[in-house]
Amino acid sequence: MLDSTMRWKHPADNDGEQSQAIFGTFDGLTSAIGVVVASLLQNNLHTLVVVAAGLATAAAIGMGAGEWLGDPTRNLRRSFIMAFSTAFGAFLPAIPFIFLSKIPAIIVAVVLCLVTALIIGSRRGRGVKPLIETLIILMVVTVITTIVSILAGKLVG
Repeated sequence: MLDSTMRWKHPADNDGEQSQAIFGTFDGLTSAIGVVVASLLQNNLHTLVVVAAGLATAAAIGMGAGEWLGDPTRNLRRSFIMAFSTAFGAFLPAIPFIFLSKIPAIIVAVVLCLVTALIIGSRRGRGVKPLIETLIILMVVTVITTIVSILAGKLVG
């Protein structure tokens, strides 16, 4: 279905709430990739889970508050959706590390991130283009984060 700006809008999107969920989840997911990659490079799984929990909490509060402050209607429901989806996306890649050893946890985390990206892509619009765009962005974020984490590790020693 096309909205008034001739952009495709999913029929289930109620007052932009789906857009808030997509934005928050993807923001949290891409933010958390940095924590996961950096912690894995340092071979510290305990730190990975603790820091991911802190990141998820801070990101959720920040994104929820930012949504509320930036919305002239002060829509608390939209702010909650933004906060919850950001927390979900930010902590999702760390969950396998609570229950599994390193290699299985990495595999499950990658699968969870890819499935989440595919769901987000499918909710963004019809066809293959939104799926491909979402996966490309996720991969670019992962590559950049890995490079920066490696360089930071070498800089600090």
